[in-house]
Amino acid sequence: MQSEDISMEASPSVFCRTPHSLRRRLAEIDDEMADLQARLERLAAERRPIVESLRSIFYPVLNLPPEITAEIFLYYVNTAYIGNDGNLFIAPGPSTEGRGPLLLASVCRAWRAIALDLRPIWAKFQLRTGLNTISSTQKLLECWLPRTGGHPLDVSVSCPVVDTLLGDLAPYAHQLQSLDCSLLAPITFPGSFIEGRLPLLKKLYISLYGDLASPPTLVTAFAYTPQLYQVHLDGVTLPWITLPWGQLTCLGLSNINATHCVHFLHQTPNLETLTVADIEYDDIAPPPVRLAHLHTLKFHEYQRDITLLDHLTLPALANLELPAADWNLTQNFIDAVARSSFALRSLVITFTGANVPFDPIPYLRAVPTVSDLRIRAAEWGVHTLRHFFRAMAEPGFLPNLRTLSFNPFPHSIEIPYGDLAAFLASRWHGRSNNPGDARLESFELVLAPELDFDPTTEWLGCLARVGSRWAQAQYPGPSQNCGHGE
Repeated sequence: MQSEDISMEASPSVFCRTPHSLRRRLAEIDDEMADLQARLERLAAERRPIVESLRSIFYPVLNLPPEITAEIFLYYVNTAYIGNDGNLFIAPGPSTEGRGPLLLASVCRAWRAIALDLRPIWAKFQLRTGLNTISSTQKLLECWLPRTGGHPLDVSVSCPVVDTLLGDLAPYAHQLQSLDCSLLAPITFPGSFIEGRLPLLKKLYISLYGDLASPPTLVTAFAYTPQLYQVHLDGVTLPWITLPWGQLTCLGLSNINATHCVHFLHQTPNLETLTVADIEYDDIAPPPVRLAHLHTLKFHEYQRDITLLDHLTLPALANLELPAADWNLTQNFIDAVARSSFALRSLVITFTGANVPFDPIPYLRAVPTVSDLRIRAAEWGVHTLRHFFRAMAEPGFLPNLRTLSFNPFPHSIEIPYGDLAAFLASRWHGRSNNPGDARLESFELVLAPELDFDPTTEWLGCLARVGSRWAQAQYPGPSQNCGHGE
């Protein structure tokens, strides 16, 4: 209708003109069209060599063999995100949090063919959805899962109706090797559609939220999982879940109290690695537990209370990660060492920035077998560092030490380079008074990006001291004649 109105309005102006004016306007239009045609021909002539030049450009990445490109894809892809979290559409699209296969498939035809046929990059993904978007997520999942072929699946589910999405995964349950899901109490997740159908499941992470005061609902879906060895339980206590406890070798526990933690440990006699976080101390004294095979114990850096050690006997413990606990817990640590008689090899101490008074020296004196010491995020002053380096230079202190790392110092700090030099020199070839002492093989000191002072002058002076001490260790005769460099 609009085009007809325009033509009707234009036609009177055309017919009102004289034949001479019409011929003149026609000639003007023909001239303009000829000019435009000539311009188009010039642009087309200019375009042809440009196109040929672009075609001749060699892109090495597009000419790699498909096997090499597929290998690069495997390193590139992180975790794909499927669904909608309620506000942001997560997949597909290049703005996703993870580097997923849909991003690779959108680059070009060759990459699309490789990505669609590369099963491993489709086999690790997170499902995120709300109640209003679960239908669209299910449709995308129906297209996604066939791409995995028979490859083992690593799946994380974050959804108010976990049972619905796990039901969609049921036909592929035999491919699940890792599953991370959050359950909402009171639990409506019977798990009958995956129970007994998880032959490859090796890793399980379960978080429990909601009304935890409600009567426990026992989750038995993972009771028969013949290859399950690694489990992390967040907020879950023993009455809530049944697992093949005897075969677990790696366990993580968080957001429960110490009593519940010990109850779990009584069920897992074959543990080799234990990680704890947000374990609350309670006044109940659970029966002590002995873990004969546990070689690695990790307290999360914000786990300030390490009194869990009071209930454990760990004769095989070799690797320990501690937070910067309050100073009054030193005796708890010393008692645990004496009770277990373990020969600790690796010790990691992490500071949390909570300004907790913490002196690591009593801890270190209790574990003289340590060969690898790592201190993270220590907010020490120059006096504390001087005290530490001087203790390190003492004969008989950590005689097996081979690796020492400070990474990082989160704030600028003045380093007592004189004491550092004396310590390094004393460890250069072991102690002169004890030939059996180990030699320090690795030392790492990572400072904050910006310092409040210039360490250059003092450091250059200390280099001379280190050189003098090294020369004395290497050539004791000549050094005695000029050994007053300090």
